[in-house]
Amino acid sequence: MSRPTTTVEVVFDETPVLITGDVVRTNLVINPNFETDTTGWSSSGTVVRTTAQAYIGVASVSLTYLGSGTVLLQQSTRSTVTAGLSYTASFYMKQSVDAGTVICNFMWYNSAGSVILDDTHQSNNPNTVWQRFSQTRTAPTNAVSCSFRIYQTSGESGGAVATVNFVDAVLIEQASSALPYFDGTFADAYTNYALSQQYWNGTADASTATTYWASTDPANLAFTLNDSIKGVLNNPFYLLDGHLEFEDVSADVQQVTVSRGRSRQLDQYSAGSATVDFISTTRKYDPLNTASPYYPYVTPSRYIRVTTGGIPIFGGVVNSWSLSYEKSNVSYTTASCSDSFSLLANQTLGEFTPDAELAGARINTVLNRPEVDFTSTFVSVDAGTTTMGAFLITEGTSALNYLRQVESSEQGFLFSTANDTFKFKDRSTVLAQTGGVSFSDTGTPTSGYMTLDVETGDDLLYNRVVGESEAGVAQIVTDATSIAVYGVSSLEKTDLLNSTTAEVLDVANLLLAKYKEPEVRYTGLSQNLNALSGANQVFVLGLDLTDLATVTKTYATGSPASITKYVLVEGINHTITPSDHTISFRFASLSQVGFILNSGIFGLLDISSVN
Repeated sequence: MSRPTTTVEVVFDETPVLITGDVVRTNLVINPNFETDTTGWSSSGTVVRTTAQAYIGVASVSLTYLGSGTVLLQQSTRSTVTAGLSYTASFYMKQSVDAGTVICNFMWYNSAGSVILDDTHQSNNPNTVWQRFSQTRTAPTNAVSCSFRIYQTSGESGGAVATVNFVDAVLIEQASSALPYFDGTFADAYTNYALSQQYWNGTADASTATTYWASTDPANLAFTLNDSIKGVLNNPFYLLDGHLEFEDVSADVQQVTVSRGRSRQLDQYSAGSATVDFISTTRKYDPLNTASPYYPYVTPSRYIRVTTGGIPIFGGVVNSWSLSYEKSNVSYTTASCSDSFSLLANQTLGEFTPDAELAGARINTVLNRPEVDFTSTFVSVDAGTTTMGAFLITEGTSALNYLRQVESSEQGFLFSTANDTFKFKDRSTVLAQTGGVSFSDTGTPTSGYMTLDVETGDDLLYNRVVGESEAGVAQIVTDATSIAVYGVSSLEKTDLLNSTTAEVLDVANLLLAKYKEPEVRYTGLSQNLNALSGANQVFVLGLDLTDLATVTKTYATGSPASITKYVLVEGINHTITPSDHTISFRFASLSQVGFILNSGIFGLLDISSVN
């Protein structure tokens, strides 16, 4: 199999970090383009994926109306919404014969999954060329999700017999009007904006997608004298010459290595790192070469991004450039890089007492403190489910260590994504996933693997847990059965920030349930991209930290003949050369997570992952 091209780009410019996009947009549809299948959609009547027509890519979905009854396409995986906000759904459509109207509308759902409003049915008049249709509605009170429908029916001005309606490029976003279409792969032109970053938030063609758009209007980007924001000297966002450019340096790259995540389930996520090895006969990457096209910007703090097949695998800044020369004047340069976590490593907090607030709000409070001056490219913070107490933060407290206390108190996940978004995910968000990538030594359905690491031991065995915050006395929980078999093994979390002892007790009980018994764990695997088909390369490259996957091992002898485990991606390593690309994943076990109400996997009855 051929493998996708890896691209390395560096900003050799007067600004040290990437300009934040003026517009951040998320497509809330998990499979908006039907490029691989119809995952996330349900239907009635004759509805199939087809390659006969496509607005983007190679495929669309066809709805064949037979002159009576109803043919319908509807989201089966609903989009998350916030009551009171406006949402716009749009889609492209054409017909095989110009005949009949097509209806679209929003269905709104509450937290119990019940329909609370079958919203306005909008009539649309497609013809034999691709046209775009849209509908904007406000999420009603108590709405937490929506499902968008597109259908043709005899009861609402249906079409002629054998009218085929082709649908493609579906977009739902929080907006008051239809903006240009995008997903994680494709994007229509957006007037006065340039696409700066684009990615799938999970598996390609089976997840939501996010884009960042930088204004191309010089009036929006340029340094503006006397402006309180754009007129601040040395700010990284508004430049004296109003531009920022990435240079593609891939032709000079000999090897890229990337390491992100953590090594063990109870460890904390560390800053991701990358090394990029260059070769040059013209001293391009020599900071002393005044004739270099990159002079004088071969310096630390250059923004760098690495993509494979257009999918981000690392984003961050260059920390150092190391050079060596041969007598032939060939120079070898290594750029050592780290992601946005490293920007927090040396930041300290001044003394203050925050308000009692949810975990996500507390993280935002810290990041927005003037003494922290956090300049990560992008930030994405879940709300959280636990409340942090109004406890004094003393002068000199490490900002990163404090945020890790919040992470531990929530039992959430704090890390930088592959595109260098500083991200906090609460536990409920992670467990709500349904998973999209399946590894198996048979090579199907998504990917095989070269090696699989399997471990069992007492390194994650704890049958006595102590939890404590400033809210009150320590909460101690134990499991007598485990202690009787293995002896006492204690885990202490005495620097929690939870606002009540009841919440501290919840954390202690959660940890005890997870670690009171040892288990056989699938802890990691490796795979070579060359061994995968193009579609499966995209799936594997799209995996990021905290994504859910399954791993299957089959056996020639013994019983059972195969074992499948759900795992959480904890670490990702890439080793890339001009001829090879190997990916290694580290995993956390999810088999002890138990039943979680409303979880995409762990809220389903009668599956093997539920205790």
